[in-house]
Amino acid sequence: MYPDARQRRRFAAWTLIGLWFAATAMAADETLPQGPFTEPECLACHLERGPDLVTAWRNGPHGGVSGAGCSDCHGERHAGANAAARRDRACTGCHQGSETHSYATSKHGVIVRMQGDQQDWGQPLQRGRYRVPGCAYCHLHDSDHGDTMA
Repeated sequence: MYPDARQRRRFAAWTLIGLWFAATAMAADETLPQGPFTEPECLACHLERGPDLVTAWRNGPHGGVSGAGCSDCHGERHAGANAAARRDRACTGCHQGSETHSYATSKHGVIVRMQGDQQDWGQPLQRGRYRVPGCAYCHLHDSDHGDTMA
């Protein structure tokens, strides 16, 4: 497959680099604390790591006076936090009324209920990644915690 020594060395070097990146990524995941976390712990860490996200949440409809906190949508642990917030039940636990009923009986709401367990909720909220749009797909499509359906 690699006839000369130079090609073999290049292949070996790229293989080692790939293994190093994989090992570094795995080590980074292992050092991430899993929780459970309190609201102040979430905010303190995310203010340090990504202040723009916290600012967007505070300025959006779920921050400030709404009383909705990180764990209300994401849960108290890192594992599966984004996927939990992308499922409809993260929204319908608080949002109820005619709009929620209208969505639940629409073709989107029905398909999400029928096929929701088969959908990979860990995918980013980008066009084409979901078979059917759920609440978060339309309302939080930019992943910035602001309601894009104003």
